[in-house]
Formats: sequence, C-alpha cells, structure tokens
Amino acid sequence: MNIKKLKGKAVKAGIKNGMTIQDFCQKWSCTPDELWERIGRLFTVKDTAKRIWHQIEANEKKRCKSKTVLKETITTEVAEKVTKEETDDVSPHAPTLDELKILEQEYSNATISLEIAYRDLYAKREEGRETYKRLRSEVKKLKEQHDSKCREAEKIIQRDNELVDQMNEINAAHGFKQAALEKIREQIKEMSKIVLCVYSSHEIAPLDEVAEVNLDDTGHDELFAQLRERNEAEDFRPKDLRLVARVIQIATNLDAAVEILFDDEEVKKAYEVFTNLQ
Repeated sequence: MNIKKLKGKAVKAGIKNGMTIQDFCQKWSCTPDELWERIGRLFTVKDTAKRIWHQIEANEKKRCKSKTVLKETITTEVAEKVTKEETDDVSPHAPTLDELKILEQEYSNATISLEIAYRDLYAKREEGRETYKRLRSEVKKLKEQHDSKCREAEKIIQRDNELVDQMNEINAAHGFKQAALEKIREQIKEMSKIVLCVYSSHEIAPLDEVAEVNLDDTGHDELFAQLRERNEAEDFRPKDLRLVARVIQIATNLDAAVEILFDDEEVKKAYEVFTNLQ
C-alpha cells in the first residue's frame, strides 16, 4: 500500500493490534523516516505524533520480550528433549556405534541446514539494509535537488519582478517622451507652416517673401478636369475652378502644413467646397 493512504484510524488500530515499526513499513511500503513523517502529518496536535510513535516502539519492545520468552521456552524444551534422549541413551539398551554414527549424521545435516538458512536470512537482511541506505541516499539527493530548484525558482521570480518594475518605469518614461515628442512636432509644424496668399488676379505667392517656397502646381490640369466633372462645379466660374485646382495641387506637392489666405470670397468658397469633398 502507498504510505500516503495511511490514515490516523489505521495507525491507532495497528497499535492496538500490536503492530511494530517494521510491520507498518512492510504493510505501507515505506521507510521508518517516511512513516514518521506521515504520522507527523496525521497527528498535528502538540506531542501527539511523539506519543503515537512511542506506542509503536512499545509494541516493538513487547514483541522482542515475547520472542525472548519464546526462545527460552524452545531452548528449555530442546534441553529437556536432549536430556530425555540422553537419559534414553543411558538406558539398559545402549546404542551401538553404527546407531551413534547415524545420529551424528542427522544432527550434522540439521546443523548445516540451519547454518545455511541463517546465512540466507542474514544475506537478505544485509541486502535490504543496503537497499535502504541507497534509497535513503537517493531521497537525500532528491531533496537537495528540490531545495536547489526551489531557490533557483525564487531567484527567477524575484528577477522577473525586478524586470517588470523596470519595464513599468520605461513604459512611463516612454509615454512621457512620446507626449513631449508629439507636442514638439506640433510646434515645429506650426512654426514651419507655409502661408500662401491667393489673389483675385490668380496670382499665388507666399506671405513671407523671404522664404523660398517651390510653388509646384504639377498635376493641376488633371485635378481641374476632375473638379469640372463634379456637380458642384456648376456654381463656380471655370477660371476660379482652375485657380482652386492649382492651389490644392501646390499644397499637396509642398508636403507641409499650409495655410491659404484668399482676397476673393468666391474663390475661397470654391476651395472650401472642393477640399471638404476630398
């Protein structure tokens, strides 16, 4: 049976039935150390486990005492038998030499058989003790490995917590820097914004005459053709539509923030209509 299935009720019943440590170990396939550990888990009240263990040891002592008494009884019976045989031997009919040799051979064979049986039992006992020592050593090594792995796991968990803290700090710093970066970019965009003036004379020029601005309107012809296809084009003059196409294309080609100023409300209205539709 597995030692983990041993219950407190079974322990008490075993003690009552005179079971020893060896009996428990044989029945539950465990070592004395494992038996002691299991009893400690079953009886957690202060000193209860020790008291249970002492009761099992007491059964051991009782059994040893019984064996001693039995041994003495057997020895006495054997002595009485030998005495009787010796008494019989000194009877008026004394054994002959051949009978004594036969008797000697019988006792010799019996002695040899007992010696062989003793050596076999002794060898099995030594084998069991060596196995127990080996298993106990293996259990010790496994426990050491287990403890080492537990310590290693604790270090990994601690390191993981430290890394999480560092990641949180970096994430917070990244968020702060990202927000600052967006703000700076907005400022740069605002400061770099190009202001174009669109005059009713169809002239397009930067408000800051000092700044070098490439007023590239390449592609405005195609755009003008597209604008004329829209229904909204009916509300505006063709020349105003072409001017709007040029303005939209220049702003697109500049690839920068552009602010458009108009001195003609009709052109401005057309620009707002078609830029909202895009």
